[in-house]
Amino acid sequence: MRTVLRHSLGPIAAACTAALLAGCGGGGGGGSTPSVTTLSLSSQVINSTDGTPVSGATITLNPGNLTATTDATGNYTVNGISTSFTSGTVTVKAPNFVDDTEAVTLVSSGLVVNGSAMTPAGTTVNITPATGGTVTQPVVEDPTLPPISLTIPAGALTGSSPVGVTVSPVVSLPDDGLVDSGVTVLKVGDTVTHRPEIRVQITPEGPLNSTGQITLPLPFHMDPGAQVPFMQKKNGTWTEKGMATVDSTGFKATATISELLPTGIEAWHKVTGSKTTLPDVTLSESTLASIHNSLDQLPDRNYVVTKTIKAGSTAEIAARFKATFQLSGLTDGEAGLVEGRGNRKLARLDQLNRGPWNMAAGPVKYHVIQLTGTVQRIVAGHVVGSTGSVTVTRGIPAWPLPTDHNQGNLN
Repeated sequence: MRTVLRHSLGPIAAACTAALLAGCGGGGGGGSTPSVTTLSLSSQVINSTDGTPVSGATITLNPGNLTATTDATGNYTVNGISTSFTSGTVTVKAPNFVDDTEAVTLVSSGLVVNGSAMTPAGTTVNITPATGGTVTQPVVEDPTLPPISLTIPAGALTGSSPVGVTVSPVVSLPDDGLVDSGVTVLKVGDTVTHRPEIRVQITPEGPLNSTGQITLPLPFHMDPGAQVPFMQKKNGTWTEKGMATVDSTGFKATATISELLPTGIEAWHKVTGSKTTLPDVTLSESTLASIHNSLDQLPDRNYVVTKTIKAGSTAEIAARFKATFQLSGLTDGEAGLVEGRGNRKLARLDQLNRGPWNMAAGPVKYHVIQLTGTVQRIVAGHVVGSTGSVTVTRGIPAWPLPTDHNQGNLN
């Protein structure tokens, strides 16, 4: 089966360099080129289940502890980033959502971050310590997966008053360095830093007085009765905590846990491949009037001038280059885990690149790369088979940088 998906350029954030979304020294006007003192980083936050924007989310960039808040369209810009910044993380928090953390990397002198797809928090169930209880939650990001179930026995919780327990299943796209170039490539056997593809966030966190049981979906079919390691995240690190037993269906496994912590099975998809360079693409110019003053209507491989910074020299532009993402040899469920649900794919990657452009230096262009890879199945850090292939065609902004970018606090 071959699935062809069209979406816009990813990672979500436009590359931010000294001249792309950069805060520059100096004031307005003047013909000299002031020195660049800080950088900025922009991206978007969406609801992973339906692709709608998440407004009012708090963004924290570290190192630096710089913050921003998403607007009504889920977009944000973090300003004041040091020009010495090379790598770090963006943490996103929003009411009624599970916290999300994305890597920020330096690529060709620009900062790049993947957009955040936030998972809604699960339903809270009040469990009385004296009797215990079970919390079951479907995986809203991928309803084809079995639900997650957490059973807490009588006496495992401290106290006599009911405790609100929430389980929130989270689906993470594979850590591959091919599909999501802002994520560190995972090496086979490297389980310490791995984030399971399917995991569950549990609140409140803490030790149990006696062991409970948790049943988690598997990213692919395994032999019934097989043992697979499960992981828990504590103090920011994922580590193996024991073994989970695959049930008779082969699509879920049950483990015994002594602490309520983020938990995941040590099995995931991984994409490995190679990159080739394709001919550059020149974008066509559109007018704001032609797209009814709505950047959402900007066609593929087009750009608009949204603001003139210096007549005849420098302008702020918005550009769109839609990429292709092709999968073959995967089941529908596996395809969804490799690149997310349809709405999530489109919203996560359907972004504009923005930045000042030197109007006198030539056309707006994109460098184009094609990434071709194999989707592998990984269990306990080891390859257990291949399940299909993936081809991604991407564009990287290459419009001429302005030689006179005295735009002050331009965003």
